[in-house]
Amino acid sequence: MAYFPTPQINLKLHAAQAEVSRSTARFRVLVAGRRFGKCIVEGTPVMMADGSRKPIEALVPGDLVLSVNPDTYAIEPRSVVAAECNGVRETTVVRTAARKIASTPHHPHLVNNRFINADQIKPGDLIGVPRTQPFGDLVVPQHELDFLAMWLAEGRDERFSNGTEAVIKRMHAAVAGFGCEMVKHTGYDWRIRKIGNASRMPSPVREYLRRLDLWSRDSKTKIIPEFVFRLNRAQLASFLNLWFATDGCITRNGSLQIGLSNEAMVRQIADLLSKFGIHGSIYHKVHADHGRDGQPFQSWTWATSSPRSIVAFARNIGALGKEAAVSAALEKAAASRGNSNEYLPISYDEFVAKLLPFDRRHLGKFGGYNATHERGMPEELRLQLNSWRKQSTARMSVKRYLAMRKWVDGYFDPLLDGDVFWEVVTEVVPGNQARTYDIEVEGNHTFIANGVVTHNTHLSKVEIIKACRGRGKRMIWYVAPTFSMAREIMWDELIDAIPKAWVARTHETRLEVRLINGTVIQLKGADRPDTLRGRALYFAILDEFQDFRPDVWEKVIYPTLTTTKGRALIIGTPKSFNHFYEVYRKGQLRKNRKSGQWWSWQFPTIMSPFFPPSEIAHARENLDPKTFRQEFEASFESMAGRVYYAFDRNEHVGNYPFNPRLPIIIGQDFNVDPMSSVIMQQQPNGEVWVVDEICLPSSNALETCEEIDRRYFRHKSLITIYPDPAGANRNSSRGESDLDVFRQKGYRRLIYKKKHPLVADRVAVVNSMFKAADGTVKIRVNRTCLQTIESLEQTIYKPGTPTVDKSQGKEHMADALGYPIHYLFGQRFKKIVGVDLG
Repeated sequence: MAYFPTPQINLKLHAAQAEVSRSTARFRVLVAGRRFGKCIVEGTPVMMADGSRKPIEALVPGDLVLSVNPDTYAIEPRSVVAAECNGVRETTVVRTAARKIASTPHHPHLVNNRFINADQIKPGDLIGVPRTQPFGDLVVPQHELDFLAMWLAEGRDERFSNGTEAVIKRMHAAVAGFGCEMVKHTGYDWRIRKIGNASRMPSPVREYLRRLDLWSRDSKTKIIPEFVFRLNRAQLASFLNLWFATDGCITRNGSLQIGLSNEAMVRQIADLLSKFGIHGSIYHKVHADHGRDGQPFQSWTWATSSPRSIVAFARNIGALGKEAAVSAALEKAAASRGNSNEYLPISYDEFVAKLLPFDRRHLGKFGGYNATHERGMPEELRLQLNSWRKQSTARMSVKRYLAMRKWVDGYFDPLLDGDVFWEVVTEVVPGNQARTYDIEVEGNHTFIANGVVTHNTHLSKVEIIKACRGRGKRMIWYVAPTFSMAREIMWDELIDAIPKAWVARTHETRLEVRLINGTVIQLKGADRPDTLRGRALYFAILDEFQDFRPDVWEKVIYPTLTTTKGRALIIGTPKSFNHFYEVYRKGQLRKNRKSGQWWSWQFPTIMSPFFPPSEIAHARENLDPKTFRQEFEASFESMAGRVYYAFDRNEHVGNYPFNPRLPIIIGQDFNVDPMSSVIMQQQPNGEVWVVDEICLPSSNALETCEEIDRRYFRHKSLITIYPDPAGANRNSSRGESDLDVFRQKGYRRLIYKKKHPLVADRVAVVNSMFKAADGTVKIRVNRTCLQTIESLEQTIYKPGTPTVDKSQGKEHMADALGYPIHYLFGQRFKKIVGVDLG
């Protein structure tokens, strides 16, 4: 197949990107600043894993939020990795019939089964919201919960109004639980008073309402306390049952309704109902009548007639005193064939492409014509397709899918039965300027804000298209930290960028494009390294490389490029001095540049002509200098919350080689994976040099001794080992303690304390040795000790605590360093517990 001509595509690069694109280096590394801000407006509630909600500005690293897995549509708990304020920004408001969300225009939302920026969403699109949400585990006294539900619906202060006998009886029991009673006032009105009215103390009911900040609130200002969102399933069902019994409407023709003058409470009830998979629409009406304040009376109505929602309500919640209406609505819903007003993000062409095998060559773009007898198409299917093409072909009603799902063998069932429900966007409008916040979520990078699922690429597209041209079959990969991220970041962009005349076929499930010259482009996730092995690659792009596992490049992707002498482009944003920094350094070495193997660049965000100056200004005003340098100036910065904060590779790392004439100090940490040894020597000037390291994954004490022997057998008499005190107790696989193994191998000088030193004390000594208050440096690290450097830079505290975070396994080499340093120099840091002034 002849090579492709130069494509006429509008993919322009700015000068800095063009420099990277022109480079002939085999491995190119681009360190970029952050991409355009993607933020949510202050005050937007984010759904937490415990069933509660928290304003986005209140989130901190470590919080567990709900996240949607784009591959399975399952809602999963995910940890917040970072949270920050991004200042006052222009916003875009996206509304559906039941909810709204305000974000910056470039914030992506799950729309039409893919992620689309807010300002690109159109009315009629389908936006993803959680079908259900997790319940909490909170249990409160039942009489308090019963009272709260009914009082929120029809109460104010110590008054209650209702005429349903079952509700009044339940309210009597709830009030009695407080030591109070209800007294008939007039008509349906009741008063609540304390039993034994002689006391001047306020009633327990009044105190309860004040504690919840509900006292003196009227029907327009009442809110449901946040603890209700953390109730367990049974108590939340009981709460909603009594609320509907008191102020809800269940019609016999199969609909649920709520009508209030309080928008906030209507939306809260809608959120609580969604935990049970019950979804509806919210309608706003401005009435002709005016209130006491002279303003037109306004009301908000939540309603649903969805059979699935009615069935879920009847089976899980119900309504006290309205059992007959609930039963009638359930009977009608059970007989329904679906709802034409609920939709799935399935296009006509997508559906036709998945039909079960029969001759479809003459279906055409809209399909169905003259195919019944000659092609064997069933009449029922032909009629459904013809009916569909006369309506919107961009989406499919749930009712239609239920009638046609058998013809695709349930292929699209995850869209119907998954944890994501699809609501129709009714309006997309510019919003006011507002303070915005951004959070980074591990894994899927999605989170649920105000009930909406929300979640970088130009140079990558150009490089992929350049690599496609030429003779011969080529394998090209775009690799992101996860498969779902690769889909979100690149798939739609790539499909739009590749000339249609080049494409032989696409496979969206596998994220694969085959071209007419035999070249194959695949999108991959680095979180599944086994899927990246055994292929001969011509070109690979590794995007968001700072979030890859450290060993993916060396052990998995690089070997696939060796047989073909393939090339790679590595792109990322600084994230402390991690593995991304190491490949960047390779591109800065003169010998690598001269050989044409490696070249690296740093392009701050502030250099990009695509990034608005106003965004830079906002960032300068709202970020601390260190964060701004890392995120916007593409500067490698020390990690926040570092344990060994005094260590600075620019000051402490250099050429500090082994001296065979000096004594050898070995700090030893006994951890099976890895076994960590730090080799040090104290210099005549008093400085301690870290000259070597041993890091053995999945190892043991015997193998560590053998490695020390191999390196230092000529100098064994100079060695003193300062081990982890736990080595005296822990049994090795040979049934002996680790220290016994060292002794048997001839290492007799083992110096350690019987108990572990306090972690805080050991850390303080190490930091003071790296830099004392007077600026004195007492420890130097040889540049070859990469694991020790990484450990010192990336060992961090758990957010908001003095506890070392061991989840990443970065602390072992630093621990090994700390044992001899604390033993030899720790006596200078004795704690003063008292002073005798005589």
